[in-house]
Amino acid sequence: MKRIGLTGGIGSGKTTIAQAFATLGVPVYNSDSRAKWLTENDSRIRNGLTQIIGPEVFTDGHLNKKLMASVIFADRQKLTEVNQLIHPIVFDNFDRWADEQESAGARYVVNEAAILIENDAYKRLDSLILVCAPVETRIERTMLRDKMSRKQVEERIANQSSDEQKMPFADDIIVTDDRHLVLPQILDIHKRLTYS
Repeated sequence: MKRIGLTGGIGSGKTTIAQAFATLGVPVYNSDSRAKWLTENDSRIRNGLTQIIGPEVFTDGHLNKKLMASVIFADRQKLTEVNQLIHPIVFDNFDRWADEQESAGARYVVNEAAILIENDAYKRLDSLILVCAPVETRIERTMLRDKMSRKQVEERIANQSSDEQKMPFADDIIVTDDRHLVLPQILDIHKRLTYS
């Protein structure tokens, strides 16, 4: 069974692409939602975040997402420390999940994650799909979806690698703009992964 990474910057459309793969019957692991669950439930992450950010990162036992975001997106070192804490634990969780999918007969699975290249996790996968979109499109999508200001979105984009930096690591690229049809791109990759 193949393990496929699906990545892209904020507002690129990777979650929509992941949903399309799921509609085709492909098991999809959403690293962001799993990371949120593990952050609330895994003592290693909770203790680590308390050390990195401080005890106020948890309020009444729940993650203070606003505080964490304000700290890590303003301090690259803290962002790196948080990523180094959370991502290995999430990837181990993905490995166990993928083993279950393989036992159930899946031909391939998709690991959707914003950071697969930056933390070298792509090296543990069979191939990588990069979802790209123009920066202005990404900004507009994220402002609309997350009710964020342009400045907030630009700060997040500045903390991520650019599409151009990620492209050399990608085996496939899906472009989500107003000039490319998305479905044929997905179906081409799906057919190749299913029957090769």
